[in-house]
Amino acid sequence: MSNFINIANRLKLALGVTTDMELAEFLELKPNAFAGRKKRNSFPTERLSMILQKHPHLDIDFDYVVNGTKPKTNDMQIPIIITLTQGEINALTNLLTQCVAKHAQKSLDTATNDNQGLEHSPN
Repeated sequence: MSNFINIANRLKLALGVTTDMELAEFLELKPNAFAGRKKRNSFPTERLSMILQKHPHLDIDFDYVVNGTKPKTNDMQIPIIITLTQGEINALTNLLTQCVAKHAQKSLDTATNDNQGLEHSPN
């Protein structure tokens, strides 16, 4: 498989497209220009870099697309989208409120104990 095809396949996957036509459109190339580059095994990496800089919201890893180098898994951020009912939101709010209250109480207890230790320490 040529380097062009490898890069094109990784970019298609990142964009969620399947055809060369869609990829050519994303790269702002006419289909015949895209086909010519494909035939010459000359992927337009400079153009891709400029487009990705103009569209950072796409969150596409240029190095991965061009070189196939995957980021370390601990560096990856995976967005999670969930839908909650109002009851679930209320339950989470109550849980967070309880956690904050417990943390505040522990901090208060620690401060009180520290102050009591100072009051009874001999000079």
